[in-house]
Amino acid sequence: MSSGLKNEPGFGAKVKVVTINGVAAHLYNERGEMQFQTEPNGTILSIFEAKEINGQVYYRVGDQKAWLAKADTNYATQLKRDADQYNVSIKNGLVIEQNSPVPGFKGMRKVFKDADSFPKGTTFKWIDAPNTNENKYTNGKIKITFPDGSFKERKVHYLIAHNQAVANKQNFQAKNQSLSRTFNRSGANIKNLPPKDFDFDFLKQNEIMSRFDKNVDETLNLYEQGLYDQMSNTIRKGIEVYVDELMQLNKINPGTSWQMANLSNKLAYVAYLHLLPKRMLDLCFSVKNYGNIGSHYTAAGVNQVSALADLRQYHDLLIYLVNAYGYEAWPYADVQITDEQNKHPLWYKKPNINPAGIATYQEYLAYKNDSKGNSNQTQSNQLKNEKLKMGQSMKILISCFVAVGIVIIIGIGYEIYQLANNNSTKTEVVQDKAPTMKEKAANLSVKQLLALSLIYAKRNDDSKFDNNWQGVYDVLSNNNYNVGRYDSYTFGDATVSAQGQNYIYVFEKGIGLGYQDKGNQKLVSFFDADESEPVRVYDYQMLEVVNNLSAVKKLAKKLVFTNESEDY
Repeated sequence: MSSGLKNEPGFGAKVKVVTINGVAAHLYNERGEMQFQTEPNGTILSIFEAKEINGQVYYRVGDQKAWLAKADTNYATQLKRDADQYNVSIKNGLVIEQNSPVPGFKGMRKVFKDADSFPKGTTFKWIDAPNTNENKYTNGKIKITFPDGSFKERKVHYLIAHNQAVANKQNFQAKNQSLSRTFNRSGANIKNLPPKDFDFDFLKQNEIMSRFDKNVDETLNLYEQGLYDQMSNTIRKGIEVYVDELMQLNKINPGTSWQMANLSNKLAYVAYLHLLPKRMLDLCFSVKNYGNIGSHYTAAGVNQVSALADLRQYHDLLIYLVNAYGYEAWPYADVQITDEQNKHPLWYKKPNINPAGIATYQEYLAYKNDSKGNSNQTQSNQLKNEKLKMGQSMKILISCFVAVGIVIIIGIGYEIYQLANNNSTKTEVVQDKAPTMKEKAANLSVKQLLALSLIYAKRNDDSKFDNNWQGVYDVLSNNNYNVGRYDSYTFGDATVSAQGQNYIYVFEKGIGLGYQDKGNQKLVSFFDADESEPVRVYDYQMLEVVNNLSAVKKLAKKLVFTNESEDY
């Protein structure tokens, strides 16, 4: 121990893991590199030595790869910097009016998702101010400084809204005016809207979009008149048509109960079948929420800026249908989506679905509500049927023996009784030896575990995963995929190291998996450079959710390691 650490606890002292958010604390190696191994919050450990590494104090609680940061212990005078304690994520869908002043303190504060949780004394400063003279979108960079002096910088993306004089609503007789008139849907005919952003003429040139003609005409008419609540509600009705169209385009029959389902449940069914990229599904829910506001006519109505954002999103949802199912290449109003599609074109292609194997909407609800109960009931019924058939067969067999003679019945009947009991015993033994989910997971090969992890992340049932994982799955399901294997890898600001005989498996820059041995099981970490914390789940927990070994094995065959030298 160095002389500068004389006030630190010495050999044999006890230290308690104490983290600010209650999650497990990572261990580090002797160079200060984060390891895959963690220690749960509240764990009490023995200290072997204290050491300063890269300006921070660490306590060794095991070998040279088991150093615990002082900041994650009860010895820390300050557990975390303010900048590390608070979520500084930026909101999506920010809109700013063209030629408006650069946002001040209140405007800068509003761009953060959790601004209400920031401590008093937090300040904001533009490093790169947004240029509101732009026509479509503008970017900026903001610096947030907390009272303790710690700070972080974040990029901000705005869509540009264009000023429009709102027509007098009292003079517009919405109920009496026909909204089905022929309307030129190009942006040049909509007041103060950029033509390139809102060219709805693509609807005329594609047969699959004919069902949306009337809805789009009505939407644009209402926007022109400044009736934004009604417009958002009309767009919401368009999403009802949208999900129906997705069923038809993919030749899926959702069943008779589909027509009675509400929009939220319909979108959940679409998500369950993975008919849309996550970005498009997010737009659907956003448009639905705008429509909910517009339909209730409360004080929290839809203003012009929100209406513009709503209209852009609806435009891009329709563009997706044309591009994916009509094989067109129309640009999106949100240029980030266009960039994303260029980077990951497979995400935005028509999904490859076999309609014959699709669960109906009613079956989907049953599966979600009581899949385990239904499975147990089915097994119980099967066992009852087997016992009933066996009893009937025994009765017939014994009747035949009666015709031969009572003596034969006594002898053979006893043997049959013994045979039946033996069969029952053997059946029970087989059932007792059926592998558990943990045993099945423990028997997976490395490639199968990778495939299972991707299928689990792709489901995104709990919204812990962003669309990066769905993109990797989509590419892998259509092609062989080359996976990199590393002893350590840097995701964003964190460097993680593999434990034991494991590797860090990297699918693309910033996306990867790591495994930690926990007895016969493996704890899986999903690393994403865009997320502050990895998602962690055990192998058997994933298998319980996916519950499809054949799909796992099929996907695993498409995995190839960059430096493959072993047979997995």
